[in-house]
Amino acid sequence: YTVPISIMASDVQKAQIRLAIKVISAKTKAIADMLKAMGVEKKALIVTNEMEKNVYLSARNIEGVKASYVGMLNVYDVLNHDKFIVAKDAIAKLEEVYA
Repeated sequence: YTVPISIMASDVQKAQIRLAIKVISAKTKAIADMLKAMGVEKKALIVTNEMEKNVYLSARNIEGVKASYVGMLNVYDVLNHDKFIVAKDAIAKLEEVYA
């Protein structure tokens, strides 16, 4: 399976995709504050370049939030979440893998 680029493009136009410059801290409160600052109120998918255990562990404590990395990204996760938050260093990897 591959992520349908056309769906992702339409989500960008609807402002459903946010770009996180860098996840500074992997504490649950820091992730929750980042999501609040981005206006995320419902389900969100946080995508990092590589598996980041602390981000995963922190995000799973927040209802409706899932953390994944580029290598494990799938269509279901992308379509099942209202917001798609991508770490800055994961953008090039996303383009490489799914474009």
